[in-house]
Amino acid sequence: MKITTIECVPLSLPRKMKGENAKPGNVLLVKINTDEGITGMGDAGGVNNEILINMIKSWAPFLIGADPIDKGVIMEKIGRAIHSVWGMSYPAAVCSIDFAL
Repeated sequence: MKITTIECVPLSLPRKMKGENAKPGNVLLVKINTDEGITGMGDAGGVNNEILINMIKSWAPFLIGADPIDKGVIMEKIGRAIHSVWGMSYPAAVCSIDFAL
């Protein structure tokens, strides 16, 4: 099985907190598709979707063609691919890929 595509779907979901008006909550849905028709999904919320999308797109060259079962190998490559400090968005991006795998 090989990863064929990675899709990032930004969502803005209404949420209502006690004593406040409804306001949007940012969520990024990440879909990992395979050549066997299996799709894995992960999500991250409460962070800047634009940063997450850019991070995940930067990982596409080594994610596409990888075996999604080899999570350890993929996570090691993601760890080596980080060349700058991304702040709180980094763990969210890694988790969304991990969940989708």
